This record gives sequence, structure tokens and C-alpha cells, in this order.
Amino acid sequence: MFFSSLLTCAKSLLAIAIATTVPAIASAQVTIFGANSAGATAQGVRKSTVSLGGGFGTIEAGRNYTPIFNVSCALDAFRCSNINVGKSIYSVIATTRDSGQIQYTLPTMGGLSVSGSFASNVTDETGKPDVGADAYGLSAVYSAGPLSLRAGWAQRKEKGADERTEVIVGGTYMVTKELNVLVTYGNHQLDGSNGAQKAARTGYQIGAQFMISPNTEITGQFGNREDETTSGSVKTKFMGYGLGVVQTLSKRTRLYALWGSDEAKKTGSATVERNQLGVGINHSF
Repeated sequence: MFFSSLLTCAKSLLAIAIATTVPAIASAQVTIFGANSAGATAQGVRKSTVSLGGGFGTIEAGRNYTPIFNVSCALDAFRCSNINVGKSIYSVIATTRDSGQIQYTLPTMGGLSVSGSFASNVTDETGKPDVGADAYGLSAVYSAGPLSLRAGWAQRKEKGADERTEVIVGGTYMVTKELNVLVTYGNHQLDGSNGAQKAARTGYQIGAQFMISPNTEITGQFGNREDETTSGSVKTKFMGYGLGVVQTLSKRTRLYALWGSDEAKKTGSATVERNQLGVGINHSF
């Protein structure tokens, strides 16, 4: 018991030492006005990690974004904003975070960067245990000039229960210095312990970011997705789109106004429509 407590104390001191020697990066986002016809839920604990980097790459440990979420975020025209209504891939296909995760990113070689992660006994975003699930993740990014290609994969295996697999692929292309085009495809599948499909989501998302002035960007995106239950007995056809304006005030401060809208047509049910609007300020310290 004594040695166990001593080891725990040593680990805590090491984590504090690493954290205090690595420059901290924080971000604060304040929504001055917001309206969401779909309601909102708590997102749980945010990112909290310690890391060690060098010529060998980077190792991160703690509650961290998954590799596939980082891919999804980079392909989102709204830059991972909390305006999620209207998005067919981002925040829907990929798991956002895992607690107790270890993630390793290789050094970039020839324009290629690869990351992998593992977490044991993970929980979902609401803190509900995922039945002792083990979570695995991989991502790859290849950049060459104006083109950037990305792919992400994740899997959660619950002990003696369900298995969830997520895949996202896509890319961005800088058509001009002002115009950036983003394309994403995603698939999310939930299988039972017997291997039979319990649910699936498949969709795409197309977006664009255009600088109308050195400090003003307008964004837009459109997407479709189809959700189905076991054997495709119940299907939901989803269509969403969004528009936004981002005004850069300084290197670390931006104003934004973002709007999203979508509709879902479910077999045997009435169409559900949602709208979401957010106006606020984002400042990075």
C-alpha cells in the first residue's frame, strides 16, 4: 500500500513538472447571442493532457481528442464551432474525446503525418460508462502544395457487447489564396456481439471558405446523410447546410456569426427541422 501510494505521488509530480515546462495554450469562446431550436446538452469534460515531444514525434496522455475527430475538425468549414446543426459529418460520425487516452504522432516525413491512439475502459461524452470499451484510433494526413488529404479510423469494442467503427476520409484544396474547398465522406456503423448490424450512418459534406478581405472570411457548407437501423428497416434521410462570417480583430481574437439549418425525414414519421444561430467572440491566450 505504501509503495503504491508513493508511485502514485511520483506520477503526479512528474505530470505537474511536464505541464509546467510546456507552454500552455488556452482558448476562450463567448457566445453573446445564441438561439437553437434543437435544444442543447452538456458536452462533458474538455481536453486535459500532458505531452512530450521531440525528434521522435509527440506522445500525449490524458483526456484527448481522438485522431479521427482531428480529421473531422480539419475538414469542417466552420472550424469545429459549436454550431452543429446543419452538419452531416462533423460531431456526428466521429467520437470527440477519450479519457485515459495515449496518443502518439510520428514526425512528418515527405508531407505525411500519422497518429495512433489507445484508451481502455472509456466513457462516452456524457460520462456514462461504455461497458468497459477499449478504444483504438488512427489518422493520416498527406499535404502537397495546395492539396491536403486526410483519413481517420476509430473502433470501440465493448466487452461482450457492441462494436462501433467510424471512418472519415476527405481533403481540402486551396483553389486560390482566398478560396479553400473542403470535401468529406463519413461512415459510422454499430454492430452487435453477434456481428449483426444494429445501426449505420453514411454521408458526405462539402464546404468552402472564402476571404473577401484580409480580415473577413465567409464560409458555407452543405451535406447529406442516411441513417438506418437493423437491416435498414427504419431509415432517416438528413440534409443540412450552413453559412457564416468570421471577422479577425487581431492575431488572437475573432468575431463570428454562424447559422445552421437541417431537416431529417424518418420512415413513418413527420419531418423534423432544426435551426441554430450563434454570434460571439473567440480569443486564444
